[in-house]
Amino acid sequence: MKNKEFLINLLVVLALLGFLASSIFIFQKAFVLLDSQGQLPEDHSKSLNPALVHIANGLTGLVGGIVAAAFGTQPSNFRTLGSDSVQYPKLKSLGNLVYSGTAGVQTPELGMAKARYGFLYALAYILVGLAALVIWVVLGENTIPVVSNTAATFLGMMIPIVATYFKE
Repeated sequence: MKNKEFLINLLVVLALLGFLASSIFIFQKAFVLLDSQGQLPEDHSKSLNPALVHIANGLTGLVGGIVAAAFGTQPSNFRTLGSDSVQYPKLKSLGNLVYSGTAGVQTPELGMAKARYGFLYALAYILVGLAALVIWVVLGENTIPVVSNTAATFLGMMIPIVATYFKE
């Protein structure tokens, strides 16, 4: 069903874009909310929109879950023809969620395109997660909870992602 694939692709891409946008905004807020001594004021939560905090937390888990689920899937026994038939099956699995391509047509070029999309999706998740970790380490106890939640969720999701990536 072409429309179903399109909707899945659209939702996966929108989740990543929302994750990136909310993360950048929250990371910026993590530094703006600090007072002149670099301390987080007690009333800092009044400066954050609670809906944005929930959305950012939800998108962190959703995008991490998408990456983890794609990396946890086993490649099908069906092999495409071409030199890339066994390369990057986990990235192709993730890329398939981002872009389905032409229905029924599997070419080596499409396989590599899917692997690139999967790589970019995973890279975006990893970069945001690492940025959250760095901010958490730099600010320590003055980190707003949504940033530390992003960092902790990233760490928690990286365990199954790394384990399934290297598992055959």
